[in-house]
Amino acid sequence: MNLKKFFLIGIIFILLSTTNLFAFMQNNNKKIYSSDYIKNYLYGSISHNENKHNLAAKNFNKNLKLSGKHTDYDIKYITSLIINEKFDQASKILLNVEGNYSDIFIFNFIKSIYFLKQAEYDNALKELNKIRSSDRLFNELKKTIYFWIELKNGKESKKKTIKNLSLNNSGIVLINQFLASRFVSNKKLYDTYNKEILYLNNFVRYKILSSWNFARDGEHKQSLNILKSTISQSSQNILLKQSYKNLYNKNYKILSF
Repeated sequence: MNLKKFFLIGIIFILLSTTNLFAFMQNNNKKIYSSDYIKNYLYGSISHNENKHNLAAKNFNKNLKLSGKHTDYDIKYITSLIINEKFDQASKILLNVEGNYSDIFIFNFIKSIYFLKQAEYDNALKELNKIRSSDRLFNELKKTIYFWIELKNGKESKKKTIKNLSLNNSGIVLINQFLASRFVSNKKLYDTYNKEILYLNNFVRYKILSSWNFARDGEHKQSLNILKSTISQSSQNILLKQSYKNLYNKNYKILSF
Protein backbone atom coordinates (compact mmCIF):
# COMPACT_ATOMS: atom_id res chain seq x y z
CA MET A 1 0.00 0.00 0.00
CA ASN A 2 1.57 3.33 -1.02
CA LEU A 3 1.82 6.58 0.96
CA LYS A 4 -1.27 8.02 -0.76
CA LYS A 5 -3.42 5.11 0.45
CA PHE A 6 -2.05 5.34 4.01
CA PHE A 7 -2.82 9.05 4.04
CA LEU A 8 -6.36 8.45 2.74
CA ILE A 9 -7.00 5.75 5.35
CA GLY A 10 -5.70 7.99 8.10
CA ILE A 11 -7.92 10.90 7.09
CA ILE A 12 -11.01 8.66 6.91
CA PHE A 13 -10.43 7.16 10.35
CA ILE A 14 -9.95 10.65 11.82
CA LEU A 15 -13.26 11.64 10.27
CA LEU A 16 -14.92 8.52 11.58
CA SER A 17 -13.84 9.42 15.11
CA THR A 18 -15.87 12.64 15.07
CA THR A 19 -19.53 12.92 15.97
CA ASN A 20 -20.52 14.80 12.83
CA LEU A 21 -19.86 12.22 10.12
CA PHE A 22 -23.40 12.16 8.77
CA ALA A 23 -22.55 10.02 5.73
CA PHE A 24 -22.32 6.92 7.86
CA MET A 25 -25.41 7.56 9.92
CA GLN A 26 -28.66 5.73 9.37
CA ASN A 27 -31.95 7.57 9.06
CA ASN A 28 -32.53 7.12 12.78
CA ASN A 29 -29.09 8.69 13.47
CA LYS A 30 -27.67 5.38 14.74
CA LYS A 31 -24.01 5.08 13.73
CA ILE A 32 -22.43 1.97 12.34
CA TYR A 33 -19.60 1.28 14.75
CA SER A 34 -18.22 -1.99 13.33
CA SER A 35 -14.57 -1.72 12.32
CA ASP A 36 -15.19 -4.39 9.65
CA TYR A 37 -17.95 -2.24 8.18
CA ILE A 38 -15.63 0.76 8.04
CA LYS A 39 -12.83 -1.34 6.55
CA ASN A 40 -15.05 -2.86 3.87
CA TYR A 41 -16.42 0.53 2.88
CA LEU A 42 -12.94 2.04 2.80
CA TYR A 43 -11.41 -0.75 0.71
CA GLY A 44 -14.43 -0.73 -1.58
CA SER A 45 -14.06 3.01 -2.15
CA ILE A 46 -10.33 2.74 -2.84
CA SER A 47 -10.89 -0.12 -5.29
CA HIS A 48 -13.70 1.83 -7.00
CA ASN A 49 -11.48 4.89 -7.42
CA GLU A 50 -8.74 2.68 -8.89
CA ASN A 51 -11.25 1.10 -11.32
CA LYS A 52 -10.90 -2.30 -9.66
CA HIS A 53 -14.65 -2.77 -9.76
CA ASN A 54 -14.77 -6.51 -9.15
CA LEU A 55 -12.90 -6.05 -5.85
CA ALA A 56 -14.97 -2.95 -5.04
CA ALA A 57 -18.24 -4.83 -5.50
CA LYS A 58 -17.05 -7.68 -3.24
CA ASN A 59 -16.25 -5.25 -0.43
CA PHE A 60 -19.42 -3.21 -0.85
CA ASN A 61 -21.46 -6.42 -0.82
CA LYS A 62 -20.38 -6.93 2.81
CA ASN A 63 -21.99 -3.60 3.78
CA LEU A 64 -25.54 -4.14 2.52
CA LYS A 65 -27.03 -2.39 5.57
CA LEU A 66 -25.88 0.88 4.00
CA SER A 67 -28.24 0.37 1.04
CA GLY A 68 -30.71 3.21 0.83
CA LYS A 69 -29.01 5.09 3.66
CA HIS A 70 -25.77 6.33 2.11
CA THR A 71 -25.87 7.77 -1.41
CA ASP A 72 -22.14 7.50 -2.10
CA TYR A 73 -22.20 3.81 -1.17
CA ASP A 74 -25.21 3.06 -3.39
CA ILE A 75 -23.78 4.90 -6.40
CA LYS A 76 -20.35 3.25 -6.13
CA TYR A 77 -21.74 -0.23 -5.45
CA ILE A 78 -24.29 -0.14 -8.27
CA THR A 79 -21.75 1.38 -10.68
CA SER A 80 -19.21 -1.35 -9.88
CA LEU A 81 -21.83 -4.05 -10.46
CA ILE A 82 -22.76 -2.54 -13.83
CA ILE A 83 -19.13 -2.36 -14.96
CA ASN A 84 -18.77 -6.03 -13.92
CA GLU A 85 -21.77 -6.80 -16.19
CA LYS A 86 -23.90 -7.86 -13.19
CA PHE A 87 -26.82 -5.81 -14.44
CA ASP A 88 -29.58 -7.92 -12.94
CA GLN A 89 -28.03 -7.75 -9.48
CA ALA A 90 -27.54 -3.99 -9.77
CA SER A 91 -31.13 -3.52 -10.92
CA LYS A 92 -32.48 -5.55 -8.01
CA ILE A 93 -30.59 -3.43 -5.50
CA LEU A 94 -31.61 -0.23 -7.25
CA LEU A 95 -35.30 -1.12 -7.26
CA ASN A 96 -35.08 -1.89 -3.52
CA VAL A 97 -33.68 1.55 -2.67
CA GLU A 98 -35.37 3.75 -5.28
CA GLY A 99 -37.87 5.08 -2.73
CA ASN A 100 -34.98 6.75 -0.93
CA TYR A 101 -33.74 8.71 -3.92
CA SER A 102 -35.10 10.88 -6.69
CA ASP A 103 -33.53 12.46 -9.75
CA ILE A 104 -30.13 10.75 -9.50
CA PHE A 105 -28.85 10.49 -13.06
CA ILE A 106 -27.25 7.04 -12.91
CA PHE A 107 -30.17 5.49 -11.02
CA ASN A 108 -32.81 6.74 -13.46
CA PHE A 109 -30.72 5.64 -16.44
CA ILE A 110 -30.13 2.12 -15.08
CA LYS A 111 -33.83 1.78 -14.31
CA SER A 112 -34.69 2.81 -17.87
CA ILE A 113 -32.35 0.13 -19.26
CA TYR A 114 -33.83 -2.44 -16.86
CA PHE A 115 -37.33 -1.68 -18.14
CA LEU A 116 -36.09 -1.86 -21.73
CA LYS A 117 -34.74 -5.35 -21.07
CA GLN A 118 -38.14 -6.29 -19.66
CA ALA A 119 -39.87 -4.81 -22.75
CA GLU A 120 -41.70 -2.35 -20.47
CA TYR A 121 -41.31 0.53 -22.90
CA ASP A 122 -43.66 3.02 -21.21
CA ASN A 123 -41.77 2.66 -17.92
CA ALA A 124 -38.45 2.96 -19.74
CA LEU A 125 -39.58 6.22 -21.33
CA LYS A 126 -40.83 7.49 -17.98
CA GLU A 127 -37.39 6.99 -16.42
CA LEU A 128 -35.58 8.51 -19.40
CA ASN A 129 -37.81 11.57 -19.26
CA LYS A 130 -36.76 12.16 -15.65
CA ILE A 131 -33.16 12.66 -16.68
CA ARG A 132 -32.02 16.23 -17.22
CA SER A 133 -28.53 16.47 -18.65
CA SER A 134 -26.51 19.06 -20.54
CA ASP A 135 -24.11 16.40 -21.78
CA ARG A 136 -24.43 16.35 -25.58
CA LEU A 137 -23.20 12.77 -25.95
CA PHE A 138 -25.71 11.46 -23.43
CA ASN A 139 -28.54 13.37 -25.08
CA GLU A 140 -27.60 11.75 -28.40
CA LEU A 141 -27.79 8.35 -26.68
CA LYS A 142 -31.14 9.29 -25.15
CA LYS A 143 -32.57 10.25 -28.55
CA THR A 144 -31.25 7.00 -30.01
CA ILE A 145 -33.04 4.98 -27.32
CA TYR A 146 -36.25 6.94 -28.04
CA PHE A 147 -35.78 6.03 -31.72
CA TRP A 148 -35.52 2.28 -31.05
CA ILE A 149 -38.47 2.30 -28.66
CA GLU A 150 -40.56 4.07 -31.28
CA LEU A 151 -39.39 1.59 -33.90
CA LYS A 152 -40.24 -1.40 -31.70
CA ASN A 153 -43.43 -0.20 -30.08
CA GLY A 154 -44.56 2.97 -31.84
CA LYS A 155 -47.65 3.56 -33.95
CA GLU A 156 -45.89 5.60 -36.63
CA SER A 157 -44.80 4.05 -39.93
CA LYS A 158 -41.49 2.25 -39.33
CA LYS A 159 -40.19 3.55 -42.65
CA LYS A 160 -41.06 7.10 -41.65
CA THR A 161 -39.47 6.65 -38.22
CA ILE A 162 -36.21 5.47 -39.79
CA LYS A 163 -36.05 8.14 -42.48
CA ASN A 164 -36.86 10.95 -40.04
CA LEU A 165 -34.19 10.07 -37.46
CA SER A 166 -32.41 13.30 -36.52
CA LEU A 167 -29.25 13.49 -34.40
CA ASN A 168 -26.32 15.89 -34.30
CA ASN A 169 -23.89 13.25 -35.54
CA SER A 170 -24.62 12.20 -39.12
CA GLY A 171 -22.52 9.05 -38.72
CA ILE A 172 -24.62 7.83 -35.79
CA VAL A 173 -27.76 8.58 -37.80
CA LEU A 174 -26.50 6.46 -40.71
CA ILE A 175 -25.48 3.56 -38.45
CA ASN A 176 -28.90 3.45 -36.78
CA GLN A 177 -30.73 3.73 -40.11
CA PHE A 178 -28.59 0.90 -41.50
CA LEU A 179 -29.29 -1.34 -38.51
CA ALA A 180 -32.96 -0.39 -38.19
CA SER A 181 -33.83 -0.98 -41.84
CA ARG A 182 -32.42 -4.51 -41.59
CA PHE A 183 -34.23 -5.01 -38.28
CA VAL A 184 -37.63 -4.19 -39.81
CA SER A 185 -36.80 -6.12 -43.01
CA ASN A 186 -37.28 -3.12 -45.32
CA LYS A 187 -35.03 -4.23 -48.19
CA LYS A 188 -35.33 -1.04 -50.21
CA LEU A 189 -34.32 1.15 -47.28
CA TYR A 190 -31.60 -1.27 -46.23
CA ASP A 191 -30.06 -1.30 -49.72
CA THR A 192 -29.92 2.52 -49.66
CA TYR A 193 -28.13 2.76 -46.32
CA ASN A 194 -25.97 -0.28 -47.02
CA LYS A 195 -24.62 1.32 -50.21
CA GLU A 196 -23.80 4.47 -48.28
CA ILE A 197 -21.98 2.48 -45.58
CA LEU A 198 -19.93 0.62 -48.20
CA TYR A 199 -19.09 3.81 -50.12
CA LEU A 200 -17.56 5.64 -47.15
CA ASN A 201 -13.98 5.05 -45.96
CA ASN A 202 -14.80 4.39 -42.31
CA PHE A 203 -17.54 2.26 -40.68
CA VAL A 204 -15.37 -0.88 -40.85
CA ARG A 205 -17.42 -2.89 -38.34
CA TYR A 206 -20.61 -2.10 -40.25
CA LYS A 207 -19.00 -3.17 -43.52
CA ILE A 208 -18.23 -6.46 -41.79
CA LEU A 209 -21.87 -6.68 -40.71
CA SER A 210 -22.95 -5.89 -44.27
CA SER A 211 -20.78 -8.75 -45.50
CA TRP A 212 -22.31 -11.10 -42.94
CA ASN A 213 -25.78 -10.06 -44.09
CA PHE A 214 -24.92 -10.90 -47.70
CA ALA A 215 -23.58 -14.29 -46.55
CA ARG A 216 -26.77 -14.93 -44.56
CA ASP A 217 -28.76 -14.14 -47.70
CA GLY A 218 -26.68 -16.64 -49.72
CA GLU A 219 -24.70 -14.00 -51.66
CA HIS A 220 -21.29 -15.37 -50.73
CA LYS A 221 -19.29 -13.82 -53.57
CA GLN A 222 -20.54 -10.33 -52.74
CA SER A 223 -19.82 -11.00 -49.06
CA LEU A 224 -16.18 -11.91 -49.76
CA ASN A 225 -15.71 -8.96 -52.13
CA ILE A 226 -16.75 -6.53 -49.38
CA LEU A 227 -14.34 -8.08 -46.89
CA LYS A 228 -11.47 -8.16 -49.38
CA SER A 229 -12.01 -4.52 -50.31
CA THR A 230 -12.24 -3.46 -46.66
CA ILE A 231 -9.06 -5.30 -45.69
CA SER A 232 -7.13 -3.06 -48.11
CA GLN A 233 -8.36 -0.08 -46.03
CA SER A 234 -8.02 -1.57 -42.53
CA SER A 235 -5.62 -4.49 -42.56
CA GLN A 236 -5.15 -4.64 -38.76
CA ASN A 237 -8.77 -5.30 -37.82
CA ILE A 238 -8.84 -8.79 -36.28
CA LEU A 239 -12.58 -9.36 -36.74
CA LEU A 240 -12.29 -8.32 -40.38
CA LYS A 241 -9.42 -10.70 -41.11
CA GLN A 242 -11.09 -13.55 -39.21
CA SER A 243 -14.35 -12.98 -41.10
CA TYR A 244 -12.58 -13.13 -44.44
CA LYS A 245 -10.66 -16.26 -43.47
CA ASN A 246 -13.80 -18.03 -42.23
CA LEU A 247 -16.05 -17.10 -45.15
CA TYR A 248 -13.31 -17.82 -47.69
CA ASN A 249 -13.06 -21.33 -46.21
CA LYS A 250 -16.89 -21.59 -46.19
CA ASN A 251 -16.97 -21.67 -42.42
CA TYR A 252 -20.12 -19.73 -41.54
CA LYS A 253 -20.16 -20.20 -37.77
CA ILE A 254 -19.07 -16.57 -37.32
CA LEU A 255 -22.47 -15.48 -38.64
CA SER A 256 -24.10 -16.67 -35.41
CA PHE A 257 -22.61 -13.69 -33.53
